[in-house]
Amino acid sequence: MTLVANGRKEIIEFFRERFGLTSWDAVRYWRKNYKLPIRYYPSGRPYLIISEAERFIQAYSEMQRKKRGGA
Repeated sequence: MTLVANGRKEIIEFFRERFGLTSWDAVRYWRKNYKLPIRYYPSGRPYLIISEAERFIQAYSEMQRKKRGGA
């Protein structure tokens, strides 16, 4: 299993499967508004630590469940 998604394409692919995000602008929107855990190398290239992303997905799912009043 990959531990890190390097670059825009890999990050978009990771979130396409989970949230349907299909563009870098969508990823940036989620980073700004939902605190998506995107990090940047000193060179400016973005990366995503998969374990952090999985925790984010769990927290987001829980938040959505509570919003809907579900169990």
